[in-house]
Amino acid sequence: MVTSNAAEDGVSKRRRKILDLVLSQVAPLAASSVMTFATAAILGAAGRGQLALILSGGALLGSIAFLSLHVGIVSAHRDGDPTATRRGWVIAGAIALIVAGAGLSVSVAFPTLKAGLFTRSTVLLIALGGAFVLFNLVVLRTRQGLGHSRIFRDSWFLQSITFPVLGIPVALLTDSPTLVAVCWYLALTLSTLYAMTKKMHHERAVSQISSRRIVATSLAAHAGSVGQQILFRGDVVVLGFLVSASSVGIYSIAMPIAGLIWVFSEALSLLAFDTGTRRESSLDRQRNRRNLVATNFKYGGLGAVLIAAGSWFLIPVFLPQYVDAIPLILILLPGVLIQGWARIGLSSILTTGSVGAPITIGALSALLSTLYIPFVVLWGVIGAAAASTLIYVLQTLVVAAVTRYVSKHL
Repeated sequence: MVTSNAAEDGVSKRRRKILDLVLSQVAPLAASSVMTFATAAILGAAGRGQLALILSGGALLGSIAFLSLHVGIVSAHRDGDPTATRRGWVIAGAIALIVAGAGLSVSVAFPTLKAGLFTRSTVLLIALGGAFVLFNLVVLRTRQGLGHSRIFRDSWFLQSITFPVLGIPVALLTDSPTLVAVCWYLALTLSTLYAMTKKMHHERAVSQISSRRIVATSLAAHAGSVGQQILFRGDVVVLGFLVSASSVGIYSIAMPIAGLIWVFSEALSLLAFDTGTRRESSLDRQRNRRNLVATNFKYGGLGAVLIAAGSWFLIPVFLPQYVDAIPLILILLPGVLIQGWARIGLSSILTTGSVGAPITIGALSALLSTLYIPFVVLWGVIGAAAASTLIYVLQTLVVAAVTRYVSKHL
């Protein structure tokens, strides 16, 4: 009877975590969609393209520079060192200052910089965004990895609401992509401060993990995740060098719409990583991964159908200047759906402590990302969409192969 009650409590707790994590993705996604469509209508395709380049460039830079420090911090916690959180966040703050300083240095040293849509001001704005993003990622992902899913959810919710609440009025009043980007910085700051100031459970240290080991553990995991981030953000950056601002604006509408499917796969991938302070067996990981993948394809497949139909009928009515985004969405949807498997698989691998697996995935993912360049050169935004789907499928096959190998050798 006790065993039965314990099992029921475990299932109930897991369901609550799934709900919290899904909500942590739904609210930001809904707010992000509102922000995307509002700025598209207010700023026009060219203005939207400039804003998308700043946001995507900053997010990519931050995703690269945050070094997945949360992985090392959470690992140290599992090994009995709760002081790792403070030290890890200090390291993240130092990296953020370096990134912001580097952007400022480039903008001062090259006042006439012009490469496609990239200018000195664009570089500075992207660097500042990267600094805010990287610190935000470390803090929030640490909270989530330690099992504080509600704090993680509330922090994302605060960030997602603050950006459109500030950004949409600013866009209406100023018609300035730059000032809208400043609103993004403020939203990131508020979210980070909220997560940092929420009280941590007091735990007694039973071991001392060095900062060097925290960074080393994080870098091993980061080798896998950074390649994945290049897959998600590299398309817009490449477009920024090779096509007009209006074309980037149209693509920046298509990608978020197709990416609505990721509300499920992202929440499920977070759950795959969320082991709190416990350790999982290889069998537990395999069973957990199978269940998460099945859930992803069930709800993601339904979402893909609804998104395709909704885009076909709604975009001509509400955003007629962006009808060229419809074929891009249809091209992107299959790859986005399949790539959900890779997200779940990679998060599951990160819980194993494997060093070689994330590095292999990261290297191959970065290599696959180079396909964006010839596709965009040859076919512009259509090429970017086609390359994205092809790259997502190929990367999923890579993650599946590596996951199978790791499962057999643990």
